[in-house]
This record gives sequence, C-alpha cells and structure tokens, in this order.
Amino acid sequence: MEEANRTLTSDVANLANEKEELNNKLKEALESDKSKDWEQQINQMKQSFEKQLQSERTLKTQPQAVNKLAEIMNRKEVRGGGSRRGNDTDMRRKEKENRKLQLELRSEKEKLNSTMIKYQKEINEMQALAEESQMRIELQMALDSKDSDIEQLRNLLQTLTVQSMDSASLSSGPEFDTDDAYA
Repeated sequence: MEEANRTLTSDVANLANEKEELNNKLKEALESDKSKDWEQQINQMKQSFEKQLQSERTLKTQPQAVNKLAEIMNRKEVRGGGSRRGNDTDMRRKEKENRKLQLELRSEKEKLNSTMIKYQKEINEMQALAEESQMRIELQMALDSKDSDIEQLRNLLQTLTVQSMDSASLSSGPEFDTDDAYA
C-alpha cells in the first residue's frame, strides 16, 4: 500500500511537471499572438492575396503591350503610302516603337513575376501561422488532458491515504485478548 502510495505520489509529481511545462508552452504561444480570432484574419488575408495573385496572373495572360503595338502598326499602315523614303522612315519608326513596347512588356512581366513571388511568400507565411495555430490547439488539448489525469491521480492518492490511515488506526487500536473473551 505504501509502495502504491509512493508510485502515485511520483506519478502526480511527474504529471505536475508536465502540466507546468505545457502551461509554459501555452503561455508562450498565447503571448506571441494576442488576437483571439487571428486564424479567421489569416484566412481572410490568404483569400485576398489569392484573389490578387489570380488577378495578376490574368493580367499576365493578357498581352496588352502586344495589342497596343498591333494597333499602332495598323494605324500607321492605314496612314501609310507616300514615297519609298517615307516608308523607310516609317519602318524605322515602327521598329523603334516595337522595341520600346517589347521592353515595356518585359519589364511588366518581371514586375508581375516579382509580385506573384511576394504574394506566394505571404500565402506560405499564412499557412505556417495556421499550422502553428493547430499546434497550439493540440498543446492546449494535451494540457487539459494532463490536468484531468493529475486530478484523478490526486483523488486516488487521497483515497489511498485515507484507507491507509484507516487500516493503520485499526491495526494500532486496543488489542483484545481473544482467548480471555471466550474463557
């Protein structure tokens, strides 16, 4: 009985230590993020970033600069005509404008790619925060479970202590000589 009492006492001490560690971890987790509904905010931000990313992708697929170049070339062709020398200068002007528009297109593509990378990083960060939130929830559940285990062991320890005291008081009570009582 005393051995059971010692093991239960050591179990309670171990569980109390685990509870303290989990409490410390939970406090650290709660201190790092004080917003109660931050997970919803993360999801909203993630959705808005995904919408922005989708719109940027849509813009990338729309070759605006190419359309503008084709429009300008069509206008000049309609106005064209004239002498051979005029056609050469028009051709040079069109080529120059074409190169300029292609440079603009390249720079716009690079901007779009960098924006997409930025949004993707932010989405990844939001996912990491969501995973951290899930881990905090699991830690809280583990802490609650350990609290329950500690409470059960304390109750068992108290019951065993009371039983031990009762049996000790019965065994240390007045001793009756059973032979004299029947004699």
